Amino acid sequence: MATNNKRFFTDIIGMEVVSASGDHIGKLSNLVIDSDRGQVLSLLVEPEKEFSSASFVKDKEGFYNIPVNLVSSIEDYVVIKTKE
Repeated sequence: MATNNKRFFTDIIGMEVVSASGDHIGKLSNLVIDSDRGQVLSLLVEPEKEFSSASFVKDKEGFYNIPVNLVSSIEDYVVIKTKE
């Protein structure tokens, strides 16, 4: 039986975002979408105050803009592959 890999936007907004090594990055605040192609481009993550990483840069609003290709899984958490 095939697994269902679909998730709704409303189900994942507010989810905790963690690195593959288990570091708490922050909370998923929003998604950046290419409306012409219908693709998710990146995640906007409200950073955890204690988390600091050279892998992610904050935008002018203070969010991490994490490319969607760094997402390794979405289950109970959004897990991100880090470059470190």
